[in-house]
Amino acid sequence: MTDDWRVGEEKRRLQMRDDFVARATELRDEKGARIGLATLWNDLYYEDGHRNWGIVTLGGFLADRSRSFAGYLTGQPSRASRDRATLAVDQDQVREWVRTQEQQLRSTGQFDDHLQLELASTLYHAFNSLPEDVAFAITSQGVLRPSGITDWAVQHDKVFMVGGSPLAMNTRPPEVYHSRSGKRVQIPVDWAFMYDNYPGSPVSDVFPYGSHRDMAYEHARDHTTLTWQKMWWRVSGTIPGYFMRALCQAWECSIQSLLEPVAQRMWSDSLHLDDERVGPVSGYLLNRP
Repeated sequence: MTDDWRVGEEKRRLQMRDDFVARATELRDEKGARIGLATLWNDLYYEDGHRNWGIVTLGGFLADRSRSFAGYLTGQPSRASRDRATLAVDQDQVREWVRTQEQQLRSTGQFDDHLQLELASTLYHAFNSLPEDVAFAITSQGVLRPSGITDWAVQHDKVFMVGGSPLAMNTRPPEVYHSRSGKRVQIPVDWAFMYDNYPGSPVSDVFPYGSHRDMAYEHARDHTTLTWQKMWWRVSGTIPGYFMRALCQAWECSIQSLLEPVAQRMWSDSLHLDDERVGPVSGYLLNRP
């Protein structure tokens, strides 16, 4: 029995090594020197029983571990001690590595719907845009991509952006389910569920969450109540904000006309599915002006 277990573990190790080799690309500094070999979105961590951490090294020693990538990246100290490090490159170098990751995943045929959903937020935060063919949400018709937003939006006079509870999303395969029962759920035709999952440090340190906010609304961050302007300031640099911009373009309306009615309802929108056992689903009901 022990020998069989060891054989199985070795087969798994070799398969994971091959998977890593097929996906990893180099991270180089401004002088062209390699300071990392890694792959985004560390699904190897989950396949290997939560053992396959990405590591950030400092002076050849381990400084940090992360689930947001697999492989190694070189860091630099963020404070006097060696227990925390930031990447030893700037945004341009990391952005280039993210681009090579996308290209590598495409070239090896691994950039399917589930991986697109998992990486969409990372790509958006890195480039302030999404490739036209990258899935970033789920509708009743399947995954939604930037190239299909307009055609989908003009079919509806209202769109319900699912806020989460009690629904959740699987990416493998892409589906919506009831978080308490685990039962798969078919959402209505005018509902959209964003997958705004952003990886942790160190990638998020380079591209902070919300770094692409609409600066015209920065003043609203100090509003004492949750006005539509303050909400837009919060979400404008995220995948839901990206979707709302595209919705405004399709409907030929303004962000204010979308969000002000929701604010007047005290951000309390909720709808029900046909299955009453699921209960009310929170979100934003956006109406075409």
